[in-house]
Amino acid sequence: ILALLARGVEIVLVSSGAVAEGMSRLGWKRRPANIHELQAAAAVGQMGLVQAYESRFQKYGHHTAQILLD
Repeated sequence: ILALLARGVEIVLVSSGAVAEGMSRLGWKRRPANIHELQAAAAVGQMGLVQAYESRFQKYGHHTAQILLD
């Protein structure tokens, strides 16, 4: 990604995994069936994903931003 950015290519990185990250952070072993618990896991996990991307790109002088799509 950094090599493409250096060449002037604009990048959009699409990722998933917020629920899984949230479950890990919350210590949950099983994926919840309840929509409210899924939403809670996704909310907690999304913050983890954003932090992970920002910390890694920041090492190379780049910032990240979040765009939510439906």
